[in-house]
Amino acid sequence: MHPHGLPPPPHHQPHPSDEERHPVTITSVVAIDKDKNSQHAFKWAADNLMINSPYVALIHKM
Repeated sequence: MHPHGLPPPPHHQPHPSDEERHPVTITSVVAIDKDKNSQHAFKWAADNLMINSPYVALIHKM
């Protein structure tokens, strides 16, 4: 107890950073169509981009 009958002041708690409150999620986006090169683009993305981020959005153009 504080000498004047008041509770002691709360300990200062540092505020979490924005990154701690809202972690950054990296998402890769791969656009494909019916062209055979789309398969190569997706395979390249899977082999190279998914190393650091498991999130991939696949957009299929019809």
